[in-house]
Amino acid sequence: MKDFDFNKNTGSIDIYFGKDAEVIIPSEIDGVPVTSIGNTAFWGCKSIESVVIPNTVTSIGNVTFSQCTALESITIPDSVKTIGKGAFMNCEALKNITIPDSVKSINECAFANCYSLKTISIGKSVTRIEKLAFVCCYSLENVTIPDKVITIGESAFSQCVHLKSIKLSEATITIKENAFFDCTSLESVTIPDGISAIEDGAFWSCRSLKSVTIPSNCITHARAFRRCPATINHS
Repeated sequence: MKDFDFNKNTGSIDIYFGKDAEVIIPSEIDGVPVTSIGNTAFWGCKSIESVVIPNTVTSIGNVTFSQCTALESITIPDSVKTIGKGAFMNCEALKNITIPDSVKSINECAFANCYSLKTISIGKSVTRIEKLAFVCCYSLENVTIPDKVITIGESAFSQCVHLKSIKLSEATITIKENAFFDCTSLESVTIPDGISAIEDGAFWSCRSLKSVTIPSNCITHARAFRRCPATINHS
């Protein structure tokens, strides 16, 4: 197809040349299944408002849709297993996202600076949310971390200034440095009994947080709750 640079040997769309507002990625090109969307394939395509990905695709590359500043919606099928680093970084108009159950890790900067992102549904197979994954998602209000997530990475939700509540997974054992730094509207956080470490600056400047209960065996860095008025209770 004329709008795509397609590698028949790998099944990868490597470059999109089109200018359409609505893009439906085909399941096959010239009889060859489309199985991946390559690194930077749609980078900086500022005309795109919506994308539908077919269920033949198993991977979305690094910074694939980064800088698609008009992109409001994208359909990611259950076939997708990998979402690369910075895949949707700086998609300023993206309003909601559903990460399918087939994905096991949300990579570094995957949704960084998605300023309009208000709701996210994280698939139940995700075990790691890597650093800066949702940094500066200013419109995000509530997050439920699914049951298998072990680690919340460095600055993963930093500066999500409208985030009001966070419910962590019972499997979560580590909250990394600055994970929720400057989440100034955060009022409620549920810390699981099995957590073992809350690192430096994890809840720094969470100025609306009033009370937190932490398991007695959890190692909490002295500055984890700096500039946070919360009363720290131990269970």
